[in-house]
Amino acid sequence: MSWGHFPPAWVFREGGLNRFKAGSTTGKHVAALKCYLAIASVLDFKTKSTDISLTSFELMTGCSRPMVVHGIAILEDAGLVLVDRTRRTYRYTLTGFEGTSNAPFTKVPEQVRGALGQLPNRGESALSAIKILILLLALRNNSTNIARIAHQKIREYCGMQARYVRQGIDHLVNHRLVHVHMGEKSSASGGHPVNFYALLGDFVGNRRADPMDQAASTARQTTQPKPPTADDVPF
Repeated sequence: MSWGHFPPAWVFREGGLNRFKAGSTTGKHVAALKCYLAIASVLDFKTKSTDISLTSFELMTGCSRPMVVHGIAILEDAGLVLVDRTRRTYRYTLTGFEGTSNAPFTKVPEQVRGALGQLPNRGESALSAIKILILLLALRNNSTNIARIAHQKIREYCGMQARYVRQGIDHLVNHRLVHVHMGEKSSASGGHPVNFYALLGDFVGNRRADPMDQAASTARQTTQPKPPTADDVPF
């Protein structure tokens, strides 16, 4: 088993996941975030880059080629990805690592890569699912693999209506990416219940993702610096 990674700071920054809005651009934003996780899942740990063909993007994300192209353009415009088009197979580099391999990073387990193509591509609940998954990965506690956060804070970080929080989480549960443990109301969360989300997948194996040929096959079927955890981020 293996895992990829991405820089977490942008998730909590103003704009963050909120910039990927529902509406006329819902499908394109789903494709953009799926492409982001696809890149992250096979990212080279030292270079923070990876070479991916459009065909591999299609296989990993389950999105059509035109939607992949739209999604990558959105990531570029947001400053989250740099694309080197001088190569036969384009090279994608995630920004936000500050040019050092010691920068904080969030792990993306192989299970996420395998589920990307199975998660839906249409509708606000599909967009909510991908946004919530990225947020929970960034909040995951290293020791327990649990992210602790209230629905209200998910709404704030992701920019979504309350009903889509539940629908998005249902997608993640149904695709065996998270288990949900209902929490109790907390004064620190303004009286909102704070739930516990157990992220599923291997976060311990090899740090470098498998080669792209295995990534395509998957789509068909230590201490590290961390971003703010649920204890650090107000819930």
